Amino acid sequence: MPNALKPFAMRLEFLSWRTASATCSVARSALLALLMLSPATSRSNVTGCDIKVATTSSGNFPKEPIDEASGLAAWKHDDGKLRFFVVNDSGDRARFFRTHRDGTNVEEFRITNWEVLDVEDLAIGACPKPLKGECLAIADIGDNRSRRKHIEIGFVELEKIATDTTKPKDIEISKVVRIQYPDGAQNAEAFGVLDHETAILVTKSQDRKSREAMPANVYAIDLSGSRVAKVATWDVPTWVKDKGFSALVTGLAVRKGNESSNTKNILLLTYSAAIEVVFDSGTIAKVAKDSTKDQRRWPPSWIVQERRVLRLDYLEQQEAVAYDEAGSGFFYTTEVPLGILGAKTAPIRRAEIVQCP
Repeated sequence: MPNALKPFAMRLEFLSWRTASATCSVARSALLALLMLSPATSRSNVTGCDIKVATTSSGNFPKEPIDEASGLAAWKHDDGKLRFFVVNDSGDRARFFRTHRDGTNVEEFRITNWEVLDVEDLAIGACPKPLKGECLAIADIGDNRSRRKHIEIGFVELEKIATDTTKPKDIEISKVVRIQYPDGAQNAEAFGVLDHETAILVTKSQDRKSREAMPANVYAIDLSGSRVAKVATWDVPTWVKDKGFSALVTGLAVRKGNESSNTKNILLLTYSAAIEVVFDSGTIAKVAKDSTKDQRRWPPSWIVQERRVLRLDYLEQQEAVAYDEAGSGFFYTTEVPLGILGAKTAPIRRAEIVQCP
């Protein structure tokens, strides 16, 4: 399908799913009741809530050149002001952009030493060894037909892209991590860096025949050894009380914190909500009871401790999310809504993190 028709086709599919659901509301209610009674996939005593949150406008990304924003990361520039890194969806060449907080002053960075297939997310986090400092990680993880033999994550040190540039700048990826799923190819649009050794990937799981959303598979990636392990299954359809597009995971953000802490906060973006998940990443273990030396435990066991479903002001095909610098709120954006009908910009929205009552 031509890229220009993708948003329109997705909208039609979404509307047709909702229409079909409305004609069988009794069956749908029964299904939801069964889902609510089903055992949780992570832990039965998880605390959580479901809240509508207010959002405000932060600005707009221009359709040219950011026509299908699928990954977003926020970063504080040397001048103390917030910048966005953003990447387009599949069909674009190997490049990324940096903009001001309102989406203006677009800078383009062209990757010269790495070919990509379907970039779906990017993240900022601690660099994997032997790199140092903070890196921008670009996740070439999309696989709509679940056929790829491997996926790749490209890393470049932020210090290499710190300087402002008014012209497109050529840049080289410093490290590429190539991985293969242990249980067959998966489609994914959500990726984040937890620390200098570990990354997280969450699948966009959907039944091919019914088009219903399925629980998302959660994978831990060992950035030093290129290992990947399935560590959890998060039942997003039950969390959002929907098995349609609202339960498909389209983006992910990691909240900055103490790298040595096992407790992590992440945001999962879907087509209707952001879900903040607090989980025990279980990646650090003591060598022995009487030892002060830590060692890696692989594979880790990730257990959800808390989740908050944050209902958002709807954006057509929202696929990119990022915490702000303080972690008290987040930004999200979309591929250009109904671009085939003449839209020239994509809105950037901001929401505050709301604690459960």
